[in-house]
Amino acid sequence: MSDESELIIVTTEPPPSRRDRGDAMRRVVESSVSLDSVQANLERFVGALGRLLVAGRPAAGEFELDEVVFHAEIGANGEFKLLGTGVGVTGSSAVTFTWRRAPEATSPDPG
Repeated sequence: MSDESELIIVTTEPPPSRRDRGDAMRRVVESSVSLDSVQANLERFVGALGRLLVAGRPAAGEFELDEVVFHAEIGANGEFKLLGTGVGVTGSSAVTFTWRRAPEATSPDPG
C-alpha cells in the first residue's frame, strides 16, 4: 500500500501486438503517483476547461446554456485526458467535471 502522499491508479495497457485491435485482452496495471503530481495535473486540466467556458454565455432565443459536462480519464501517470465521443467508457471508469451556472446575485433591498 502506498503512503498518504500517493495515490494508486489502476489502468489498462493495450496488448503488445497492435495487429488485432478488436477484442484483444488488455493488461491491468497499478501505478503509484504522488498527490502533488495528480493535483498539479488536475489544476492544469480544470484550468484549460475553464478557459473554454470563458467564451461567453451562449444563448438561443430565450434559452441560455445552464450546465456544461466534461468526461475525462486519468492516466497511469496521473494526467487527465478529455474523453471524446465513441470511447465506450462507462461512468464508473471516467471522471466527470460539471459546471453549473451560478445563480445571479440579487441586489440588496435599499429600504
